[in-house]
Amino acid sequence: MTEPINYIHDSVKTLDKNEINELDLFRVKVSELTNENEDVGFAVLRGNNWCYYMKKLYCIIGRAPIKYGVAMTASNQNIPTYNYGNTTWHVDLDLGQHRKISKQHALITYNFQTCAFEIKNLSKKYPLKLNGEILKYNEEMPLTSKSCVVIGNQEFYFLLPM
Repeated sequence: MTEPINYIHDSVKTLDKNEINELDLFRVKVSELTNENEDVGFAVLRGNNWCYYMKKLYCIIGRAPIKYGVAMTASNQNIPTYNYGNTTWHVDLDLGQHRKISKQHALITYNFQTCAFEIKNLSKKYPLKLNGEILKYNEEMPLTSKSCVVIGNQEFYFLLPM
């Protein structure tokens, strides 16, 4: 995880070393979810030096295209849709330009039937790891708090409210 990450979405917060605490100390207050408070969400994805607050019940994880060295974004920053040539795709969390991160690599959704979040691998070419277990294309598994996810060169934790 030495490669820097370029973030597009405004829900990603870069953490300084003083904010990185034990996972057990992190608390998400869903009841306080407002536009004014950026540090809340239904769940949190926390990497080594970044934190993404899920303010929707789904999250598409992947990479944004780079054209001429500049990341391309939509004019409305709240809906990051990327256009590159004839291809358009949507990404909520941009993990950077590592070659083993697909444009739309994974989908995290809330399953109302099981009352749990799930992760699905959308990448035909590259698997992802969930708690050390490999998920191939179109496979999905339930997420629990403190689940460890590895996509390309990025490792992060899925955290739920306590």
